[in-house]
Amino acid sequence: MRDRLRQILVLTFAIGQIVTTALTNQAFNETSTVPAQAEPVYFLPAGFTFAIWGMIIIGSVVYAVYQALPAQTERTVHRQIGWPLMVNSIFFSVWTVLAIAAGPVDTPEFQPGFLLGTVVVLAGMLAATGIAFVRLHGLMPQLDQTDRWLAAFPAALYYAWLNVAAIANTTSYLYGIGLRSNGALWATLLIGVAVVLACVTIIATRGPQLTGAYAGVILWALLGIAINNLDQSALVTGAAAAAAIIVAAVTVYRGPQLPERLPA
Repeated sequence: MRDRLRQILVLTFAIGQIVTTALTNQAFNETSTVPAQAEPVYFLPAGFTFAIWGMIIIGSVVYAVYQALPAQTERTVHRQIGWPLMVNSIFFSVWTVLAIAAGPVDTPEFQPGFLLGTVVVLAGMLAATGIAFVRLHGLMPQLDQTDRWLAAFPAALYYAWLNVAAIANTTSYLYGIGLRSNGALWATLLIGVAVVLACVTIIATRGPQLTGAYAGVILWALLGIAINNLDQSALVTGAAAAAAIIVAAVTVYRGPQLPERLPA
């Protein structure tokens, strides 16, 4: 009964992400809080980069449908990752509502308390997907190819993008409350921290679906940051480009690290 309840809730809240986004007309884009004429938030990727949310949400729903199949009801992998991914889906919808309520920065509609709320909720999303990511890492030898593509791959996409979104969302909040000095320098330092964490994760993770999805998303985000700063900061553009080269090199050097399938 508990397993069936989990299946229903995971599917319901995964679809809820699409419904909430459609109802609020909010495309989980942190740039929407910053006026075009304002001093830039240097860590933000270019607007086109946020199109990856479409792939992420579709992947989330694909996993939700997969785990809801009758044959998947009592499987360990879904018992391990289903609940945290369900929590993440709930947080996504909450984030979307808070982002709308926060309003644009430097306008009379701006509500810093709601924007701070998005930071807290996004931290919860990062924690929830992080739990699923770590558990999937441990389970990889037990998973078949279907599991790896329909469970591990979507979860890794989500977790990787939240690594970037959490930093971008936090910098947007700090910008909103007036902490704007030395923005390019701080963005460069944050890129350095992000690339170190990304490389450690890539080195420690096994399985091409986890490693490839994670590395690919980080590279996509760094590309977006580099392009977004072409007319804003040569320092940030150079740092993002260098970080992308480092992440790509570490990924290639490490290789896919295929986990051996445990005997049945």
